[in-house]
Amino acid sequence: MFNYRLVRRNQYLFGESVNQPDMIHGANEICRLWLNANSRARFHEVLHMCLEAFLIVKDNDNNLSLQKSKALLNELSTQEDKPYYLNDQAFDCITCLDTVASGEGILFRNCLHPFCKPCLLRLIETSTEPTVKCPHDNCTAFIEERELRGVRIEYDH
Repeated sequence: MFNYRLVRRNQYLFGESVNQPDMIHGANEICRLWLNANSRARFHEVLHMCLEAFLIVKDNDNNLSLQKSKALLNELSTQEDKPYYLNDQAFDCITCLDTVASGEGILFRNCLHPFCKPCLLRLIETSTEPTVKCPHDNCTAFIEERELRGVRIEYDH
């Protein structure tokens, strides 16, 4: 998907359900993107924010949404030098089922799935593989090395 330059809002068509792919209109072709049911809503939410912020939507109806998108993008940009993104909303960890407060968990950079720090540390310590995949169902994204190191360093101190 990221080989396509998005220059117009209507270039990306959101599928109406999990059974329909999203479509990206490129210069000479259409790319179909089938999204995982577990991450589809969050992916769409983040993509909407990016489209609004980076393509500078000018219609007045989206003014409040645009301000919210810019605020989140500004917040994430302040975290670029940190080893991982902090969650901006509370969530329930998929492993321990504890509710993790805003700013107390991790959003993986490659998929934006949330995870609590203690469970991620256990995942790292018990992994027999040199790379660690996101543990969310059907997610194929790998956790970045700087995220893994950041959690280990935090708990070693």
